[in-house]
Amino acid sequence: MPRATFQAAMTTEFRHMVDRFVLIYLDDILVYNRSLDEHVEHLRTVLERLRQAKYKANRDKCEFARQELEYLGHYVTPQGIRPLADKIEALRVPFVFDDDARRSFQALKTAMLMAPVLSIYDPTLPTRVTTDAFGYGIGAVLEQHDDDDWHRVEYFSHKVPPINSLDDARMKELLAFEMTLKRWRHFLLGRRRFTWVTDSNPLTYYKTQDKVSSTIGRWMYFIDQFDFTPKHLLGLSNRAADALSRRPDLCAMTHHAFAFVEELQRHFIRGYESDPDFATLYAQLSSDHSPASHYRIVDGYLPLHSRGKDLLCVPRDRRLRTRVLGEYHDLRLADHFGVNRTIAWLRQRFQWPDLITDVTRYCDSCEVC
Repeated sequence: MPRATFQAAMTTEFRHMVDRFVLIYLDDILVYNRSLDEHVEHLRTVLERLRQAKYKANRDKCEFARQELEYLGHYVTPQGIRPLADKIEALRVPFVFDDDARRSFQALKTAMLMAPVLSIYDPTLPTRVTTDAFGYGIGAVLEQHDDDDWHRVEYFSHKVPPINSLDDARMKELLAFEMTLKRWRHFLLGRRRFTWVTDSNPLTYYKTQDKVSSTIGRWMYFIDQFDFTPKHLLGLSNRAADALSRRPDLCAMTHHAFAFVEELQRHFIRGYESDPDFATLYAQLSSDHSPASHYRIVDGYLPLHSRGKDLLCVPRDRRLRTRVLGEYHDLRLADHFGVNRTIAWLRQRFQWPDLITDVTRYCDSCEVC
């Protein structure tokens, strides 16, 4: 039985006694009185109510007619209530705020104070829309390019309605684009061609199907009103829209510093070529007559397309895997998740044969943890 349901059931059962001579927290019942005779009478009433409701009490855990006792982490006496010594032991540990902690604190302050400046939309500038979908929501970024660089115009995120919370990743990606176009229709409808950036283009799949559902058909009919060019982006690089599509308590995870610079790209390529798990496959995909496969090469990297998402394969290079593990475990904004949560996060973006073993070993050796 869920804890809240059980608490409600107990409160209802003892509703005429609570706060008169009974306190209840889940299965911990405290009966209090000023005299022993009154206490015995009320104990009999409480036990009889438990019997009538078919609840059973563990005799070994019960204490009767006590002047002092432990209850919910506190020691209760006629003179007052005090916390148990073992519950406040952690407060006696000296608080260490060394240089590393101070730098981390300053980095956290800086990250929280940094707010990107949004530009005003200009219909004459090149425009791109980046979207992403996650299990709980969708996210999108609208950007425009001036003579120097791309600048953010607006962000958009939305919780996926329960009726559309489906397991089909392609359908989620299509829904993300459809809802984004509705949001920015006043910017994008009727203007010159813009670029749609996505880590999974569902239109490529749905336009090859002889039949689609009425929902998909309705979304595609709406999307066809717009003039755009799809552009594929490696899933791990889709950081802004990816962060917006996730639950608030998970967002910190997407703001990592795993930048795909040229030096890192060279490490990946050398790693693929020397890794017994990937070397043959990488050579085949690099040839002019590459076989049909869920793997492909994008900018030198080897992603595996699985369930509508690209999972980046990480070769058997200790430095590369340690760097990936460090980025997803030692984050400044959401430090040091446990083994299971780190594994879950890595499986959203990466793939390698010994992932679970490597994560377990890394977390076990983490000095901070």
